[in-house]
Amino acid sequence: KEMKREVRQSVLVLFVLVAFFLGLSLANETLPEDVVAMREIMTLLIKVDPAWESSLNWDTSRDPCTSDYSNIECTLESESGFYRITSLAFICHYNTTPTAFPNAMTNLTALQTFYNYNCRFGSFPDLRSMTNLTSFSVALSYPGMPDMNFTIPHFPNNLTLLELSHTGIQYLPIFPPSLVKLSISYDLLSDVSSLFNKTLYPHLQNLNLQHNHLNAMTFPQVSSHPADSVSNIENLIMDNSVFDNVGQNPLLFLSALGNLTTFRCTECTIPSSLPTYLPPRLSTLLLSKCGLIGRLPEQWSQSPLLKYIGLSTNNLIGEIPISWGNLTQLTRLDVDYNQLSGTPPQWIYTNNVSFVGECNPWETAPKWCEFCDICTKKSDYHQSKLWWLMVIPGVLFILVVGVVVYFVIKRKQGVDSNTYENITGTDNM
Repeated sequence: KEMKREVRQSVLVLFVLVAFFLGLSLANETLPEDVVAMREIMTLLIKVDPAWESSLNWDTSRDPCTSDYSNIECTLESESGFYRITSLAFICHYNTTPTAFPNAMTNLTALQTFYNYNCRFGSFPDLRSMTNLTSFSVALSYPGMPDMNFTIPHFPNNLTLLELSHTGIQYLPIFPPSLVKLSISYDLLSDVSSLFNKTLYPHLQNLNLQHNHLNAMTFPQVSSHPADSVSNIENLIMDNSVFDNVGQNPLLFLSALGNLTTFRCTECTIPSSLPTYLPPRLSTLLLSKCGLIGRLPEQWSQSPLLKYIGLSTNNLIGEIPISWGNLTQLTRLDVDYNQLSGTPPQWIYTNNVSFVGECNPWETAPKWCEFCDICTKKSDYHQSKLWWLMVIPGVLFILVVGVVVYFVIKRKQGVDSNTYENITGTDNM
C-alpha cells in the first residue's frame, strides 16, 4: 500500500510538472490561427515584392510574435495564454500588379492597427468581423496618378481612424459612424457633403481632404450665421485642393461648422471672396496662395478666439479693419503679398500682434514698424540691408586706420623723446 501511494504521488507530481511546462510552452507561442494567417500574408508579399523579404526580418518558418519581427506588435492574452497579433505595418518598395489581400486577414481578430505603405492591394476582405480594429491606413505613394484599382472594404463599426492616400477614390461609401479621424488625400473626390453630416458621423473631429478635386456646389451653403452647427468637425485640412463648379462662394460653408477650431486650405483654387462670417470657435485660419479677391470682412471681429490669420499671396484689396482690434487673442496676422491700401492700424502694435505684411503700397511706414516682422517696401528693405553692408566695412576701415595712426604717432613720439634725451646727454658731457 505504501508503495502504491508513492507511485500515485509520483505520477501526480509528474503530471503537474508536464502540465506546468506545457502551459509555459503554450504561453510562449502565438495563437495558431494568427500564425496561419501571417504565413499566408507573408507568402503573398514575397511574391508581389521580392525586395520586401530582404528589407524585413520576417520568416514564414518562425513564430511571428516570439521572433522579434519588425513592424509586428503582439499582446499576451491572459485567458488563452497565447500571444495575439495587435498591430501590423506593411511597407513595400513598389509592386506593379494590384493584388487582393488574403482573406486570412479576418482570422487576426485581435488586430487593432493596420498600416500599409506602397503595397498595391487592390481589395481587402470584409473586415466587419474584426471588432478590435480601430485604425486602418493605406497609402499608395508610387509615382503617377492615383491607383484606380483600389476597392474600399467594409469596416467594423468601432473604427476610429481611417487614412487613405493615392487610392483613386472618386465616390464616398458610408463609413462607420465611430470615426474620429478621417483622411482621404491625393485622390479624386468630388462630392464630400456626407462628411459634414453630424447625424452620419457624430464623432468625426479631424478631417483631411487635401489634394482633391472638390465640387463647391456640394458643400453646405449658408448665407448668414447659422444657429446650429451641421458638423462636429474641429480640424479641417484641404491644402492644394481644387474647387470645381464655383457657382457660389465655396467658403460660405465654414460658418456652418460651429465646432471648427482650425481650417487650413493653402494653395487651394478659390477665385472667390472671403466668407463674411467665421465659426465662433475658430482659432487658426490659413488661406494663403488661393487667388482670393475682395476685402477683409469687418464681421471677423465677431470670432473672438482667432489667434492666427494667414492670408498671404492673394489678391485682397482695401484696408485692415479697425474692428479687428477686438480680436484680443490674435497673435499673428499675415497679409503679405496682397494689394492692401492704407496704413496698418495702431491696434496691431497695441495688441502686440506679430505682423507680416509689406508697407507697399503704404507710402509711409508707421512709427511702430519696428515691432512688425516685415513692414517695409521690399526695395527699401533690401536697400536698408545693402546700406548696412556698405557702412559696416567703412566703419571697420576707419577704426583700423585710426589704430594704425595712433601707434605711428606713439612710435614717433617715442623716437623724438629718445633723440631729445641723446642730445641732452651729449650737451651735458
